[in-house]
Amino acid sequence: RLSGLGISGTLGHHLSGLRNVNSL
Repeated sequence: RLSGLGISGTLGHHLSGLRNVNSL
């Protein structure tokens, strides 16, 4: 379960990064 949460957090981090690039 901890590894699953880690993957979820990593995906969220990448998605937020893509959003920042799109806003630029």
